[in-house]
Amino acid sequence: MTTLKLLTTAIVSAVVTAPLAIWLTNTPPLQKELTIPPLLFSEDNGELVIWGAWSTIEGYKHPSTVATEIRCSKELMTCTEGLGMLLLHDYGQDLEAQTFTYQINDWSSEAISAIAKNLMVECLQRMLSIDLSRQAAVLSWAPTSTCDDGDTGKAILIGDEVDNRG
Repeated sequence: MTTLKLLTTAIVSAVVTAPLAIWLTNTPPLQKELTIPPLLFSEDNGELVIWGAWSTIEGYKHPSTVATEIRCSKELMTCTEGLGMLLLHDYGQDLEAQTFTYQINDWSSEAISAIAKNLMVECLQRMLSIDLSRQAAVLSWAPTSTCDDGDTGKAILIGDEVDNRG
């Protein structure tokens, strides 16, 4: 009798666990979904704060998620950008942070244009164009006139949707 119980238990266990084991081994790995910052433009008393993420539309596309916070001061005629780049790969993830300081060329009620010069051994400049009326921004980069060649490109500011329903 105990042999029959033992045999029945083994068969039932195999029938239940075999499909479960097959399902578990055939399940694709979980995708790591990243949340980028919301697209935010906040202007108050000559100070502007922008949140978002850069999406490259021309040039080399870095294989990371690039979040940004930009703070502009009309009084100082500068913008400071903080970048956080998260690269996910087979062996984990890497986080890189950078900052850039831009000199503002023009600040009107509709737009701001600024440039960061002499980056990477004076061979790169970043141009920032902020459209205040549309709440949009474009970043472009190119080598300076003192360099023979270098990367050129353009990125637009994007952001995750924010649910404000409470």
